[in-house]
Amino acid sequence: MIRRFLPVIAALTLMTPPVPAETRSAEPPRPPQFVLLAFDGSLNLNFWQASRGFALRQRSRQRTVKFTYFLSGVYFLANANKKLYTAPTHDAGQSAIGFGGGAESLPLRVEQVNLAFLEGHEMGSHANGHYDAGVEKWTQQDWLSEFTQFNNLIFNTFRLNRVKPVRPQGWLLKPADVVGFRAPQLGVTQGLWPTLQRFRFRYDTSRVSAPTYWPEKTPYGLWNFPLAQLPIVGTAKRTLSMDYNFYVSQSAARPRPEMKEVFQDQMLQSYLKYFRDNYYGNRAPLHIGHHFSLWNGGAYWDAMQEFAQQVCGQPEVYCVTYKEYADWLDRQTPEALSDYRAGRFPPYRRPLPLAQASSRGLDADRIYDLSLRLESRMDGVRMNVRTSEPDQATYRREIVLNDRVFEGGQLSWTQLRQAAGPVESVLVQARLLNRHGVEIATATHEVKGLGHVHPALAPVPLEAQALQGDLPGAHDER
Repeated sequence: MIRRFLPVIAALTLMTPPVPAETRSAEPPRPPQFVLLAFDGSLNLNFWQASRGFALRQRSRQRTVKFTYFLSGVYFLANANKKLYTAPTHDAGQSAIGFGGGAESLPLRVEQVNLAFLEGHEMGSHANGHYDAGVEKWTQQDWLSEFTQFNNLIFNTFRLNRVKPVRPQGWLLKPADVVGFRAPQLGVTQGLWPTLQRFRFRYDTSRVSAPTYWPEKTPYGLWNFPLAQLPIVGTAKRTLSMDYNFYVSQSAARPRPEMKEVFQDQMLQSYLKYFRDNYYGNRAPLHIGHHFSLWNGGAYWDAMQEFAQQVCGQPEVYCVTYKEYADWLDRQTPEALSDYRAGRFPPYRRPLPLAQASSRGLDADRIYDLSLRLESRMDGVRMNVRTSEPDQATYRREIVLNDRVFEGGQLSWTQLRQAAGPVESVLVQARLLNRHGVEIATATHEVKGLGHVHPALAPVPLEAQALQGDLPGAHDER
């Protein structure tokens, strides 16, 4: 069945325009706007098909969309064979994100990678067991072991798991095709960089920077492609440009499917603001990273698709792989890159119909300047709001515990214990709502020791993790 579609897939691949075509003859008056859309993980077969299918549909409509998939090596090792992998500083058979499931699923996963590769998408490395190398202080030797095992788990998957490939030649992807890396949890140490150089990687995406950052090469010759720190439009929240981080910031990584439309709109408007600021500004590339997951009812995957449909194919916009973007950068002269970084080019002024007025109660393009957290007091917990906003009197304050809403900004220990029931710990969330009833800030704290006279309130809300790296929970593919 798959062979029947290979000529069609090959034709679609050939239809994909070079990146960007006009730069091969003469430079445009300004750099193109590049949009880099990526996925981490790669376990779920249905999501492989869904993401590939979306890209193929866009190409049939003359909108080229390419993804970069950062593969996790453990997803190509069956559960029964997990002890063939040993993460640095861990025992054999351990992984923060599990393994590849039953052996029968591995040839199907390989074939999805093959098809994506044929269709022009890129495969990068997301290492293996998804441990934070920065916290665990990996040495250069640890990194060498991890990358060696990555190649072994991926490219020897048929032999290691004793399964037959879908197609006789097995892998179409080769080790030399994997030239990009994103560190799990964005955890890095100094030993990473010479290891990436040794394995002939061309770029790394393990850092975080401002949305307007223009890539530069590291001392080891790698392009630095960082994720962006973004405000969430219509709120006071901040996050990284990844779906799981939106999930953490918007709902403390707890399912709230009833808020799907609001959360989806917030992500879409935030991505569009990111795009507009760069497209009409310094043309720095957009870095957006997602996972094979459908948190909050699929809000984030739906938002990514809508975003791609709105921007990919617009004038001077290219939605390409990281490798293709690195190719373009390598073709530029140092003088041209210096001009681009300094903004020495005419900005693009013609307006595009990208942003629509929100129907979800968002204040278009508004970012609130405030902070919110819960404080522990002798008589209970109280919301602490710090802001210089002129309309703060219109905010509605509420505290939520086990789906019960308490109006106002404080909750006594007696009320908290009664609402929590016979447990030792509970999550309590403070919410600040705008005049439309939309949350503009939340702070979810854990309270421990409810059976004691003085319970302990965690000083840092869970939402603070939204500005941290790619956390293991991001690979809980639901």
